[in-house]
Amino acid sequence: MRSTVGLFILLTCVVVGLAIRPVAQGQPPPAQGQPAVGSAQGQPPGGPPGAPGAPGQGRAAPPPPQNLKVLPKNWTRMQVQALMQTFVVSLGQQPPAPGSPPPPQGQGEGCLHCHTRAAAAPAAAPAADAPPAGAAPAAGAPPQAGRGPLVDYASDENPNKDIARKMIQLVMAANDGFLKDLGDKAVPEKVSCWTCHRGEAGQKPAMMPANGWGRGGFSLLPAGPPMPPGRGGGL
Repeated sequence: MRSTVGLFILLTCVVVGLAIRPVAQGQPPPAQGQPAVGSAQGQPPGGPPGAPGAPGQGRAAPPPPQNLKVLPKNWTRMQVQALMQTFVVSLGQQPPAPGSPPPPQGQGEGCLHCHTRAAAAPAAAPAADAPPAGAAPAAGAPPQAGRGPLVDYASDENPNKDIARKMIQLVMAANDGFLKDLGDKAVPEKVSCWTCHRGEAGQKPAMMPANGWGRGGFSLLPAGPPMPPGRGGGL
C-alpha cells in the first residue's frame, strides 16, 4: 500500500512538472511540424543564409554592370559608377538642391540625361492621388523623398546613351593615340570629358567664339576653309 502511494505521488510530480515547463519559458512549445518562434518557415534562426544579420554571413556583392559595349567588361559596378559620376559633373547634370530654381533645359537631369527611368516606381505608401500599384511614374514625377528615381541602366532607349558611347570612344582614341606622347608621358590620359564640356549645357561645346573668327575660318577638311571671293593664300 505504501509503495503504491509513493508511486502515485511520483507520477503526479512528473505530470505537473511537464505542464508548467512551457509557462516558465514564457512561450508555448511549437506545434508538431511547425518551426520555432523567431524562425522563418524552413529557415534557421537569424534569417536565410546570406541575409543581413545571419550568423557567419556577410553582405552579398553587387551584381556586375550589364550591357557594356565600350567600357571594359571586367570593370566592377563601383568602377562604372565612379566614372559615370565624372560624366554627371562634366556635363553639368548634377540634380538641383532642394528649394533651388529649376535648371536650364537639358541640365540637372542626373543619370537620366543618358539613361532611362525604370518602369517600376519605388515602393511607398500610396497617396490619395497616387497611380495604381505597379504603374510607371509620370515623366516629370518627383522621386520618393530621400531617394532618386529608379533607373534602368542597361536600357539603350535613351538616344543620349549612344552619343555618350561615341564620346567615350573619342576620348579613348585621343588619349591612347594622338596625345599619348605629348606633354608629360607619366600622365597616360591628357583629356577627359571636362576638357571640352567644362560643366556647361551638357550638349556640346561651342565650335567657335561668340564673336566668330574675325578674318579667320576654321576647317581641317581636305578642301580647307571656305574663302571669300578675291582672297587666297596658303601656308
